[in-house]
Amino acid sequence: MSENDRWKPPAQPNPQPNPNSQPESGGQAGPAEPQPRLQPAPNGQPYPQPQPYPTGAPSGPGGPAAPLYGQPHAPQAGGPAGQAGYGTSGSYGTSRSLFPVGRGPQGSGPPALAPPPGGYGYPQGPGPSRKKRGWIIGLVVTLAVIALLIALPFIGSALLQSAVGNLGAQNSQAGKVPTYTLAERPGMPALQDRTVAMYDEYSNRLSDGSIFTIVPRTDAGLGYVRDFLTILADKKAALRFMTDPVLSKASTNQYELDAEIRIKDDELTEVERKFLAGEDLGVTIRVTNADGSVYESDGSATKMTEDRAAAEKAVRERPAQRDDQGSYAQSAADLAAEFGLLLDFNYDSIYANCVSAPGTDITHVVASYCRATPDRIYVNPGFGGYPANLTEPTFLDTIRHEIAHHVIGQICGTSSPVITGELNEGVTNSYAVKYLGADRDYLNRSANSFPQYLMTDQTDDLARQIGELSRCE
Repeated sequence: MSENDRWKPPAQPNPQPNPNSQPESGGQAGPAEPQPRLQPAPNGQPYPQPQPYPTGAPSGPGGPAAPLYGQPHAPQAGGPAGQAGYGTSGSYGTSRSLFPVGRGPQGSGPPALAPPPGGYGYPQGPGPSRKKRGWIIGLVVTLAVIALLIALPFIGSALLQSAVGNLGAQNSQAGKVPTYTLAERPGMPALQDRTVAMYDEYSNRLSDGSIFTIVPRTDAGLGYVRDFLTILADKKAALRFMTDPVLSKASTNQYELDAEIRIKDDELTEVERKFLAGEDLGVTIRVTNADGSVYESDGSATKMTEDRAAAEKAVRERPAQRDDQGSYAQSAADLAAEFGLLLDFNYDSIYANCVSAPGTDITHVVASYCRATPDRIYVNPGFGGYPANLTEPTFLDTIRHEIAHHVIGQICGTSSPVITGELNEGVTNSYAVKYLGADRDYLNRSANSFPQYLMTDQTDDLARQIGELSRCE
């Protein structure tokens, strides 16, 4: 047998290395929560505003029974249908947590088989048993590789589940941070109570007519009140939504929620301030009524101011006229009616709501105005010169003075604003002269006996600031 005919072992297959698995996984916490960024006048009995008679001399007995002159304008039907950050501001932080998921098992395939000494051949005959063993070894290597490939996904899945488990554990820890809601914050009940009380107060004042100490009794004045009450009603509804157990805003930052409550409270204060000052309310209102009609407003006080100016002009220009008995009482009632006021000759009824200033001699008082009853001017039959004074045109100047108290009260929310100080009666006289056409010489004569009624350049300027700039403090 030639050398070429001898049996030769099959070529040894190249060993295959095991593939490595290196699954990668990572996680990142979301952004940290941002840091927080976020009356009317007291009850009581005000003093009436008396207007003394210049002469101070009695000239007749007390007057007749007390009729009412003039008819007040009735309030319009209908009412409202049925609004800078606080706290500390912060930045968003970013935290990062990496979750290792490990690597697949390292290693190579089965070790390579080293040839036995002397080679693979046998000196005698073919070697079938050797050939079979080599085939079996190759099969075992192949099966091992396949098994490893099959197992790798399960290994990776187990590692991924471990990483997810770690993430869940951390999230579980985060869930233990206290959670707060607006409905549960200590400042919320007080805000709700204040909002409801403010709405109820001004609604009641509209019903009893005392709202007209703040706004003129005109369509524009009633519209302005309606806008204000609509804003308050909207704030009431918003608070009901904010405190709903299901819908109430939740946060892990209680200071942020408290700041939001403070903002709402400040907004309530500001809208009331604007209303009392007769300023634009700064809102756009659109309300669909039950009958399908639509009410729209921009919350402007301009129309109300225009109406006041028109009423002042009418009082300035109305001529003085006596009635058949020679009295100016009806003419005076017509002046008062331009502002929705009536003349009440039952002077004693003023004491049900107001008190006289200490030391007042009632026999020197011609008429008075009391903001607690803002729809009327009281004429005093107990005045020493009554009823003869009703036949003098200066009686109309007295009524203009009382109307001036009323108008200043509408502008400033009080007939004795801070800006006037000790000059309040003199400023009221100046307002009556400048805006209502009163006789300056007649009103200044009262200062001979009552110096507080004296008009000067200073009182004139203060009256101008109130009338043109609505400056009250």
